[in-house]
Amino acid sequence: MINLDKNKVKLTLSINQDVINEAKQKTRKLGVSISKIVENFLKFYTHPTVYCFSCGEEFEVEKTETCPKCGWFICPHCGACGCNLDNDARKVAYQMRRVYEDLLIGKPRWRGD
Repeated sequence: MINLDKNKVKLTLSINQDVINEAKQKTRKLGVSISKIVENFLKFYTHPTVYCFSCGEEFEVEKTETCPKCGWFICPHCGACGCNLDNDARKVAYQMRRVYEDLLIGKPRWRGD
């Protein structure tokens, strides 16, 4: 196969055999390549974007400010932050944020955590 994208480079990774086998099965079902998943993750890792919980617009984390009161990103589109959420919504968003952070830093999950 000829590589038509001159910006692509070969990358060698060491990954647990069970993890890669399961990933290959899943990617075949979804019709996506592992290379594309790794590329998308690395793109997100270097320039993360999130969606506003209020207006739903996507924005770049690095280009926004953090609310001094709640510590959440301030949406550059509508100005919303965590202060705009009720307690239950804030809990859900916080748990989703934990998933996001675990993906980015690889934090292990311990039983009882």
